[in-house]
Amino acid sequence: MKIAIVGPNSPIAQAFLNLLEETKEGRAMEITFYHKSGLSPLIEFSQREYPVTTLNIESLKNTNTQAILFFPQEDYSKEILEAEALDCKVIDVTGAFIADPTVPLVIPRINKEHVLRHNLISLPSQTAAIFAPLLDSLDKRFTIRRASVFCQDKSTSKEFFLNNDYCTEEIDTINEISKILDNDSLRLTVTNVEKPNAIYTNYFVNISMAKPFNTDELLSQLKNQAGIMSIRDKDTIDFEKDLILRRYRRDLSLDSGIHLCIATKNPSGPLLEAIVDILEIIKAG
Repeated sequence: MKIAIVGPNSPIAQAFLNLLEETKEGRAMEITFYHKSGLSPLIEFSQREYPVTTLNIESLKNTNTQAILFFPQEDYSKEILEAEALDCKVIDVTGAFIADPTVPLVIPRINKEHVLRHNLISLPSQTAAIFAPLLDSLDKRFTIRRASVFCQDKSTSKEFFLNNDYCTEEIDTINEISKILDNDSLRLTVTNVEKPNAIYTNYFVNISMAKPFNTDELLSQLKNQAGIMSIRDKDTIDFEKDLILRRYRRDLSLDSGIHLCIATKNPSGPLLEAIVDILEIIKAG
């Protein structure tokens, strides 16, 4: 498969390249690298150095490139729209088109049909990439009445607070999940707090559901549909990469409620896996 990566020096692009290097299929990809300004002229991938050339959308015509991925290194909004006219798929990982109602926000576990229908698709934030599959799987099986997500992030937030006392990142996450699920009526609240020295990023989730649930069935649903591993399956958990359900219990204050404690050292993992899944869909046609 032939792809182009724009903004390869961004942290999320570097993490994506590291993920590709772990598989034979990833290492076999034919990749060209681009940026807008005079940054590093070389980038290393799969034990080789590749040139990083100045982006010119016209130069990508007739190159048989199947997908162009834009990562958040610089402002590429203009170039993304220009690339949309090319005969290939354009994947926006910069966040520039997340709120655009004409651009699908895609997580393949939920809405993979958009990948081949549209030339331009966008990917959500890493928090939305974690919780959209979780909420989608439980809503389809048990019908969610309301959900509260508390994020204890090890990174330092640079967001500011709005008049309603939510920070912009919290509102963005709510809107992104609603868009992915195509459900504006979802009753969801998100709270972010910083814990800079934490080894894990921790998430605490409280969900009220309309239907009764069996705990074993719910855990199986989370594992198979949202990729969340229970700590009781510790022999099969990759503690460096997986989303780990460290604790779970029924919420005794609700008729049908659950409280989940999820931790990970790799909060970008579900987003990166979504990109890989999208490329596989494009390759298969």
